[in-house]
Amino acid sequence: MNAQSLAPLLHVANVLYFFSYSVRDILWLRALTVAGMTLCLPYYGMRATPEWPPIFWHVVFIAVNLFQIGWLLKERMPIELNVDEAMLHVGPLRMMSPQQVRKIVRQGVWRKASPGERIVEEGQQLNRLILIHSGEVDVRSSGDAVARLTGGQFVGEMSYLTGKPTTADVLATGPVLYLEWTDKQINHQLDTDLFLALQSAIGIDLVEKLQRMREAER
Repeated sequence: MNAQSLAPLLHVANVLYFFSYSVRDILWLRALTVAGMTLCLPYYGMRATPEWPPIFWHVVFIAVNLFQIGWLLKERMPIELNVDEAMLHVGPLRMMSPQQVRKIVRQGVWRKASPGERIVEEGQQLNRLILIHSGEVDVRSSGDAVARLTGGQFVGEMSYLTGKPTTADVLATGPVLYLEWTDKQINHQLDTDLFLALQSAIGIDLVEKLQRMREAER
């Protein structure tokens, strides 16, 4: 076949590329790219003299994108969270998808604290982030109670964000179950989207704490 008769395939492929660059969803971007590249294969392969280099690279790029599409579909499949994950999803991690909640929970370590146990020590260089799942803790500065935190609230987030020593002790008032992440887990084991989602959850928690403090002062 001559190049002129195959030209419509190339035009349609480029239209698909145009739409792939116009969509925001990465899944659609990859799907449209695969469709466009697939249409290019006959254009290069059915010519009087097949053009093997572009055929080879188009096949490689199609394979890579198909693999990524499969991974994206797997990540987006509906999942059923367990009880602990579901409680966090409707609370502090509500801005995350169920898949992100499961990932972030599995990156952390579950820990228990007994009544009176000190979870965070004042003046400590905190290298971990704590999220209370159930129970209550008292925040004490120089021995004076300044706040009480309950399930669904972060502990030590200011020290984590600023890198400065903690300004208060945190003691369990009763049995406490909490989730803990180290700096290494947060900074090196979380992908970008999950890292940003966690940062957003911390920000929401800080705003809600400030609102409660203002209401208590009125």
